[in-house]
Amino acid sequence: VTAQGLNAPSRIRKSKATLVICPVVAVIQWRGEIERYCRPGSLKVLLYHGPDRHANVTLDDLCDSADVVLTTYSTIELDYRTHCMPDKVPCAYCGKKYTAEKYKVHLSYFCGPYHKRTAKLAMRYRNPFGRGRPSDGPGGGGGGGRT
Repeated sequence: VTAQGLNAPSRIRKSKATLVICPVVAVIQWRGEIERYCRPGSLKVLLYHGPDRHANVTLDDLCDSADVVLTTYSTIELDYRTHCMPDKVPCAYCGKKYTAEKYKVHLSYFCGPYHKRTAKLAMRYRNPFGRGRPSDGPGGGGGGGRT
């Protein structure tokens, strides 16, 4: 467990807790099963889920005092995206967010005053419902229908 995510190896702390990652609908069931089959007070169970999870559970709680930490797939994914994924930069022209590397490509070929589309991109974006692209909307040439 780290304070700033997985990309800070010098801040890794050991924990004695067992991490249980389950679907949202199973969190309450897991807590109930632990209470049902363990002696009262023998295990400290922490729930790491919801919008207040950072206020209710500290890193010390997770590493030092918890025996079982219950969380969900979506919580782990959100924390990973927040702490471990590269920051995204908003485009000054369209507002969409891109990683730094993709932002350069976006400005070069798709957006901004100096963008220049290649011949293939120009053909692709000439007609938004053009033929040959399976992701086209109704009537676009995604395949096999009559026109």
